[in-house]
Amino acid sequence: MARKSPKFKQGYFQPKNPNKYRGKHVPIYRSGWELAFMRLCDGHPNVECWASESHSIPYRNPFTGKMTRYIPDFLLSY
Repeated sequence: MARKSPKFKQGYFQPKNPNKYRGKHVPIYRSGWELAFMRLCDGHPNVECWASESHSIPYRNPFTGKMTRYIPDFLLSY
């Protein structure tokens, strides 16, 4: 049985300006919105550098009391 294609755009983004990308891994987009934002960050002259899912922020879940982490989709400097 053939696999259905994903409902959303997904894939690896190859920056046209790799000197602006500061992530440790090739950026992965999981939606058309993320792909559009990566293209914007990569091509906009006012964006100095950007990264995708490069940092994690530890916090205590207020409902369970357990430590967990939040990973922002993007970090950029302009």
